[in-house]
Amino acid sequence: MDPDYAAYLLDRYRTALTLYARQFCLAAEDVVQETFVALCKQRERPQNPAGWLFRVTRNRAISQRRSEQRRLSHESKAAVSHQAWFESPEDGNALDAQAAATALQQLPE
Repeated sequence: MDPDYAAYLLDRYRTALTLYARQFCLAAEDVVQETFVALCKQRERPQNPAGWLFRVTRNRAISQRRSEQRRLSHESKAAVSHQAWFESPEDGNALDAQAAATALQQLPE
């Protein structure tokens, strides 16, 4: 792919592609950048560059959204499973912040 042509397409479509990707995910700028990297790796120009750019941006943005949702789900599950560490020390399983700080101060340097 001709770098000048790719730069022209970037200047022309970057803003529209970013707005389009924001419909699907939070990391729209990253998705658009990945799309243009993929464009530069193409050996030949797409027959319909605008259509190609929007299709690839949409597919990458949807994939990014799925990744975001999986990450948030895993983080939520992890937060619930570790919540007992931050509860009151009376339950016997929780971390006592004062006791931990005292123990750390008694360690040799």
